[in-house]
Amino acid sequence: MKHVLRGHTQPIRAIAISCDGARVVSGSKTVRIWNPLTAKKDNVVEGHSKEVSAISVFPDGSRVVSGSSDNTVRIWNTSTGQIELVLKGHTGRISSVAVFLDGSRVVSGSFDNDVRIFNTSSGRTENVLSGHTDLVLAIAVSPDGHQLSSGSADKSIRVWNISTGKTKYVLNGHSGSVIAVAISPAGNKMVSGSIDRTVRMWDLDTSQNEHILYGHTGWIRAVAVSPDGAKVVSGSDDMSIMVWDSFSGQAV
Repeated sequence: MKHVLRGHTQPIRAIAISCDGARVVSGSKTVRIWNPLTAKKDNVVEGHSKEVSAISVFPDGSRVVSGSSDNTVRIWNTSTGQIELVLKGHTGRISSVAVFLDGSRVVSGSFDNDVRIFNTSSGRTENVLSGHTDLVLAIAVSPDGHQLSSGSADKSIRVWNISTGKTKYVLNGHSGSVIAVAISPAGNKMVSGSIDRTVRMWDLDTSQNEHILYGHTGWIRAVAVSPDGAKVVSGSDDMSIMVWDSFSGQAV
């Protein structure tokens, strides 16, 4: 262990790291921006009236987006700690946020069952993606910015065409809420994790379920894909992390 970053006085519910590794951002009721090399706080950001439930860092590291149980999404300047935009429209807790690779748009998923796409220049809602019949719990944006995936308590994953705002696929198979999704760097594969204790791998070109990964004995809380797309990682309530071969679906 190199550093322990202390300062929060409430439970930390969200964390993110910038692409260049120069900043770590954490959220409780406040958002804190840290220098991981020195373990010093760059900024303490206050504005949300309830706990922060989701955080993402813009690809260039200049801004941070946070979602909260106060139903708002906020964009902050990482250097000054000042609020740049307050994005409103959701009527439920924000469960997840993501930033487009070019930084032009922010996406949020909410307990109001909707996904919203916001323009980061104007702060206006560009689109509301409706279709889920229960809480939206996880979202992921493809690297090319053309597709978006959302996982829900309705047990489904929806793949959306961002240009039209329409559902491209509804992926069914999980027998419980889908609480984690990730898209491969190539943008053609997706991974989902569920309270049904399975990880599923999907082909986004065909909508086919390629693999069902068994091994965890608890809810799957987090999934990720390696930069080369060859490995999938899953984290579970069973206190284990599993690494899988994305081609064979076997545990490594």
